[in-house]
Order: sequence, then C-alpha cells, then structure tokens
Amino acid sequence: MKIMALPWVFLTGIPLTLLGGVILSDYWSWFIARTFNIAPITYLQAVGILLFVGLFKIGLKRETPEENDHPVATIFIVQGITAVVWLISWGVGAVWSLFI
Repeated sequence: MKIMALPWVFLTGIPLTLLGGVILSDYWSWFIARTFNIAPITYLQAVGILLFVGLFKIGLKRETPEENDHPVATIFIVQGITAVVWLISWGVGAVWSLFI
C-alpha cells in the first residue's frame, strides 16, 4: 500500500512546496525584510529553505500499515488542508502587512 501512495506524495507535494515558496518569500518581504532592514529572499531561496527544513521532518511521523488503510486518501486530505491553511494565512498576512 505504501508503494502505491508514493507517486501521489510527489504529485501533491511538489505543487504544495512551490506554493509554500511563494508564501515564504512574501512573508519574508512583508515582515522580516522590512523589520530588520535586510534583503528579501527570492522565490528559489524560499523553496530551498522549505526543502531544507523538510529534510529534518522526514522521520517525525511513523505509522504502521494497520493505522492507515487508505494512504492515498489520507495524502490528499492532509495536503488539501495544508494548502487551504497556507492560503488563508497568506491572505491574512497580506492584509496585516498593509497596516504595518
């Protein structure tokens, strides 16, 4: 079951990482660069930071096959919720940055 879910991890994880790069670079520009008067990071640097942090998160979640009978559905649900939360926080951050 885990082998069948592997392609779906890449199909959902890559777009989510690319979206996260946009959001992180915008957050950095809005809040960190303005506050500390430093250079903003580029989109590719933000994606690199997300991938680097992701390396340390690989072994944190461990499930046995009995706990998850539908790995593909779980991947879509978790990635979908993550994308919605990131988009909402991106919108809130955009509004918040207008008042700084």
